[in-house]
Amino acid sequence: MAWWAWAIGLGAAVSQTDNPLLLLVALAVIGYVVTVRRTDAPWARGLKYYFVLAFVVVVLRVLFRSVFGGTVGTADHILFTLPRLPLPHWAANVQIGGPVSLENTLSAAADGMRLAVLLYCIDAANTLAK
Repeated sequence: MAWWAWAIGLGAAVSQTDNPLLLLVALAVIGYVVTVRRTDAPWARGLKYYFVLAFVVVVLRVLFRSVFGGTVGTADHILFTLPRLPLPHWAANVQIGGPVSLENTLSAAADGMRLAVLLYCIDAANTLAK
């Protein structure tokens, strides 16, 4: 129960920040604690697979934000523009394609990283609990 409480507490702390440096520190702490404290059980070797899953989550979040648009603040630095797909009138608030800005890409990466570290917290508890 102590490992689950630790992981849930760390997950709660991670969910309150969008600072990539703090997220990387939390990721490093989780990796270190699990590496030092895990047992030889078969399920204790799953951390590397969750790390790959965490990376995939970040990539998918950035791709979805790029394809489906959505702006965060001002978009001053346009990286490239995707062709727009016309949608029916009932989907007027949804856009597919359009300009992809640096600000939106970095925001999506930070959001994806937060979710990835949360997944990593759950895996840490799963790996360490006996």
